[in-house]
Amino acid sequence: MLSLDAAATASQTDEDGSIDRSSPFASLAARKAALGITAGVKGFTSVRDIAIVNVEGAGMIGVPGIASRAFAALYAANVSVVLIAQASSEFSICVAVPGVDGETATAALRRAFRIELEDQIISSIELMPQCCILAMVGENMQNTPGVSSRLFTALANAGVNIRAIAQGSSEHNISVVIYANDEVRALRAAHAAFYLSDYAISVGVIGRGLVGSTLIDQMREQRAKLHDLYGVDFRIRGIASSSRMWLLTSTEDLDKVDAPGPNWKEHFDQRAEPLDLERFVAHVNDGTLPHAVLADCTASADIGAKYAQWLRAGVHLVTPNKKANTATMAYYREIRKAMRARNTHFFYEANVGAGLPIISSIRDLLRTGDAFLSIEGIFSGTLSYIFNSFDGRAPFSRIVQQAKELGYTEPDPREDLSGADVARKVVILGREDRPRH
Repeated sequence: MLSLDAAATASQTDEDGSIDRSSPFASLAARKAALGITAGVKGFTSVRDIAIVNVEGAGMIGVPGIASRAFAALYAANVSVVLIAQASSEFSICVAVPGVDGETATAALRRAFRIELEDQIISSIELMPQCCILAMVGENMQNTPGVSSRLFTALANAGVNIRAIAQGSSEHNISVVIYANDEVRALRAAHAAFYLSDYAISVGVIGRGLVGSTLIDQMREQRAKLHDLYGVDFRIRGIASSSRMWLLTSTEDLDKVDAPGPNWKEHFDQRAEPLDLERFVAHVNDGTLPHAVLADCTASADIGAKYAQWLRAGVHLVTPNKKANTATMAYYREIRKAMRARNTHFFYEANVGAGLPIISSIRDLLRTGDAFLSIEGIFSGTLSYIFNSFDGRAPFSRIVQQAKELGYTEPDPREDLSGADVARKVVILGREDRPRH
């Protein structure tokens, strides 16, 4: 059994109930109180090594004694039933038993319903091994609307599939059966959803150039503030360059010397290994934390070509890379389809306008019924800088070099000078304005 209790450190709230910002990390209890979270959920626990046996068939509907015979057969086989779930249609009965008894329980039920199976009254008796039970317990859940919804939403957002649900009428306990390999991810997601623990996010940064390095430094600087305000705990699990990668262990922390702290670049040089992109993504999305995010800080078309695959795997994406959104229309649609299939997010606001909210503004206007007649603006910060700086006194190449050093250009400035970067931005805006075409 694996259990995470809901104990929190001493409250750190001011007299007015707000969170004490003088603490580097406000306690969960303080944050929960400040946000007015008073739901009766007290904690979560999991029971490992569970097998599910499902008995189903249209012939079971309205037939008395099916459940009685099933439990009698399990009793005779000396199998203990841990959880029971039955639909109101009586089409199926699902029982959870200890994993070691899964085969025994299945055989016992097939013997008990041999005739019904032959006559197709019962269509199947199937065993689902390698499961676990996640139980939510509390004292006042029956008087708190939306408790089950919050749990199921948290699990769905973490990519955890529920196999069975059981709930007593008192609502002191709601149990769900999930696959065993989702146990840790499910526990962390459930705890975060009810503010019993932080909203932990596993982050992988691809690209350690100017953009990637700045992002890592900003995350480190803002980590305590984001934790206090929103309960978000970013954990960088991997950093990759074009040829090497550094995979951090689950115990390494952003603010520790041997993690991406002040000297993280030196540690990268010392500890990085040859890049294996599949292994890198698998490490970031290994289930240790409920949510995984990849920040693609490159301008690589090869990296962009993997976005749909990663989104389907349950990984969220954040990127300034324009290559994926300006690939073929078929791939553009494939990315959106992958997002919908796994409820993953793909954020690319920096594709156009750098830090300006151009794309989100377009979406908001379209959702409120507005139509665009034209979009006008300066689409290249690089060209704008160059034309405003070039007066003939310094070589043109030097002005371009200055723009690159300031971070205005693409990794390859020829993308800007040729007009390719502007063309990509126009394509992205056009696709945002006509998302169904």
